[in-house]
Amino acid sequence: MTYGFSMIMRGRDAGPEGFLQIAQRAEALGVDSLFCSSHIVLPPQVKSGYVMIPGRKYAEHWDEGYWEPFTVCSYLAGQTRRIRLGTSIVVLPMHNPFEVAKQVAEVDRLSGGRFVFGIGVGWFAEEFEVLGQDFHTRGARTDDALALMQRLWAADPVTHDGP
Repeated sequence: MTYGFSMIMRGRDAGPEGFLQIAQRAEALGVDSLFCSSHIVLPPQVKSGYVMIPGRKYAEHWDEGYWEPFTVCSYLAGQTRRIRLGTSIVVLPMHNPFEVAKQVAEVDRLSGGRFVFGIGVGWFAEEFEVLGQDFHTRGARTDDALALMQRLWAADPVTHDGP
């Protein structure tokens, strides 16, 4: 059995000193992995239910800043030696798959192969709207992005037939 937990990525308690303290303590205790969640922007939640529960709102402290998971994992990769670092999750259809593939490969390389790439399709329709992304096609776009990213991580040259 392995053990991991989610890092504090937002609010007053999130920051370089806290990230480092948590990671070093987790590594010393034998925790197997640390995961970083992700949101690009946090608009007012007026129609989406948090974690798909109608009427449930995200916590107020979320709007106190939200760190980017690839940045935090890169920072911690250089400060730790054993613990696995990962995303929990990156909402892939909100991102350019070329950029994400590059970030994943670089964090994995910086960490010596300790990176775990967790993805999802997202639940927060308002965030998609602010970013100009279609909420209703997110599943198909995720499938396409994953197919492209797998090709980008393989041998050159890369060809892909999709949006």
